[in-house]
Parts: sequence; C-alpha cells; structure tokens
Amino acid sequence: MGNIAEVTVTEGPPQLNDRNLAHYQLILDNSMFLTPTQKQLDAFYRFVSGGKSYLAMHSGLVTFLNSERYPEIMGGRFLGGDDQSERMVFTFDAWYDYDYNDQGQHPIVRGLASFSIRNELYFVQTNTDDLEVIARTEHHPVFWQRSWGKGRGMGLALGREAVDNPGYQALLQDSVR
Repeated sequence: MGNIAEVTVTEGPPQLNDRNLAHYQLILDNSMFLTPTQKQLDAFYRFVSGGKSYLAMHSGLVTFLNSERYPEIMGGRFLGGDDQSERMVFTFDAWYDYDYNDQGQHPIVRGLASFSIRNELYFVQTNTDDLEVIARTEHHPVFWQRSWGKGRGMGLALGREAVDNPGYQALLQDSVR
C-alpha cells in the first residue's frame, strides 16, 4: 500500500484471535465464503467494537456467511452482482450530481473527483439508516461506512477489475488512512 500502511497477508480465519488482532488497526478483507468458528467470530467482533476498523473489499462482502452479526457491522447483506460495464463513481452522496442533503464530501474522499470506471458492481441490501454512503454509482452505494461499537465497518463494492483505476486506488488508499 505504498507508504501509508504496513500490510500483513494472511490465509483466512485462523488469524482471527485476540492475540494476533491486537497488533492491527485495520482488517482489509477480500475473502469469499469464509465461515470462521464462533471463537474466531467473537475475536473479530471484539476487534471492531473495541475501536478498530474493518474494510470488506468486493468479495469480502460475501464472507462470514455463518454469522448473523456480520450484516450488522456491514450495514447490509450482499444481494448479487451484475456484468462489467462503464460506470461513473460519485465521490459524495449525490443523485444526478445534486448534493440534496448538503452533506458534501466525506473526509475519505475530500478532494477526490468523481471518476469513470469499467467494473462489476456488487449490490448490497442495506439494513439500517445508520450508514454513511461515501461514494455511489447508479444510485447504489459503492463505498460506505458504519459505526459499530467504538469501531467501524466499511464496504467497498467495486471489484478487482478496478485495481488499476487511479480513482479506485485513491479511494482505497484514503480509506486505509
């Protein structure tokens, strides 16, 4: 991640324990279909509720399927995806370029212009009004956050085809910061 974070890559749920997680401020998750044990899930929930952050990136929205609490942290549940197509990503909660609620840009995207991207989009059915949409496309949230305990859960619905897009890279790096 450039010079903004030290990254440790792990292979799934065995790393989800209090001792390992104590060394981190953020979990970036791009896994799919993981089913951690209850003990691993409890460590994960303590990590987030204790003041740390979790960022589910695309496939990470389709994980922890054995957890009823996971959609609480994420503020919604994965519904499905669509084909790759060209989209405009708006870096503020706007409809038709109109900032209807005077929200302005979130600090994560402050100064980041809306950008065009060719990508598969994952759809999420939100389950709470306590969700802060940071970026959207075609009226769907593509990046959001939700406070959970003292920490926060964040979701990034844009897929792996996006990794070479400068707008996506800036969005990801600023969310990690």
